[in-house]
Amino acid sequence: MCPQPGRKPQELGVDEKGLGASEVQARQQEYGSNDLGPKEKMGFFMEILQRCRNPLVILLLVLCGVSIGTGDIPSAVVVSAMIFLSVFLAYFQEHRSNKAVEALRDMVQTNSILIREGKEEEIPMAEIVPGTSSCSRPARSYRPILDC
Repeated sequence: MCPQPGRKPQELGVDEKGLGASEVQARQQEYGSNDLGPKEKMGFFMEILQRCRNPLVILLLVLCGVSIGTGDIPSAVVVSAMIFLSVFLAYFQEHRSNKAVEALRDMVQTNSILIREGKEEEIPMAEIVPGTSSCSRPARSYRPILDC
């Protein structure tokens, strides 16, 4: 059992039998789910602006401005192409990797073995509430069966 820092298990209403179903439900209502939730997504335009904060992109923007200011249009075109490639390739590459991470997150569910109402139960991590009694051993791990 891992009580909250500075709080004793008795203060959380916990005994060796663990929490009852009604107490778990009440604590879930009070504290919410034990997960981070989905990452807040920015729009396309905001993500592109975020990429422009990269020091290399800022340097290239300054270089492009200097090239235009000195009348060296061919250099400005080349540097602009470099900026475009840098920003948009980074955007598309990160967008693809974020989709892959989300797909993996949907496939994997982490469980923990907890004591609820005096019995050991395997519970998803999102359903853990403050004051939960846990066992010292991890939950079973499942390996996917691959078709050969």
